[in-house]
Amino acid sequence: MDEKMALPFCLKWSLSPPFLDAVAYSSMRFSHSRALQVGASAVETQLGLYLHENQTEEDQLNEVQINGDDDFRERERRRKIGLANKGKVPWNVGKKHSAETREKIRQRTIEALRNPKVRKKMGEHPRPHSDQIKAKIRSSLRRIWGERLKEKRLKENFYLSWWNNIAKTAKQGLGDQEELEWDSFDKIKRELALQQLKRMAEKEAAKIIAMVKAHRAAEAKAERLARLARKRKEREEKRKEREEKKKMMPKNLKENKDELQVNRLKQRLEKDFSLW
Repeated sequence: MDEKMALPFCLKWSLSPPFLDAVAYSSMRFSHSRALQVGASAVETQLGLYLHENQTEEDQLNEVQINGDDDFRERERRRKIGLANKGKVPWNVGKKHSAETREKIRQRTIEALRNPKVRKKMGEHPRPHSDQIKAKIRSSLRRIWGERLKEKRLKENFYLSWWNNIAKTAKQGLGDQEELEWDSFDKIKRELALQQLKRMAEKEAAKIIAMVKAHRAAEAKAERLARLARKRKEREEKRKEREEKKKMMPKNLKENKDELQVNRLKQRLEKDFSLW
């Protein structure tokens, strides 16, 4: 739709009942000239918006048509090439590329893979690798990264030995310099830790010794109590034996024994008085 057809349509739309009601309502509130200005500006605004929308739609249709034509042309081109090559042997069958050509192919493949457009297109149409290609990729990646890690570790070891030598030289000083007590704090800390460990070991040893002494004292006490019990038992047994003997002894022996005891007591008293 061009501008000649759009202008009458917009004028017709502007004279529709809703629009006339709006203009009439505006004329009731404002003056006649002000109402005409508002109506004219509204018509111009609506006309501009309509023309802009039509232009945008036409551009979109043209873009779609152009893209569709390109796709159709590409499909037709490929179809014709396929029909022309039907039944023919490719030109590179049974031939090998030279070393120079293979190097060119490799370089151009690397350059193409670095192109973001090519990578995006390959990402949209993925082709899975075979197991053999995957194994080759895996082995090559392991080899490459192994070499890189080896170089990295060699550099780290070299830098570490270099730093250690510099630190050792700085600690010890040159021939005419005194060795600095750079690790005095660490030495004191180690000494305190050793002292603490020593005290803890002494405490543990003292506890063990105390436990051994207590165990020995308990064993000695148990042995002493057992010995006293045995002696008490022996005395009790002897007392019972004497009582049994006394019970079995005849009365005459008892009387003779009593007389002997009385005689012995008299003799002792006589000796004592004789000394006086």
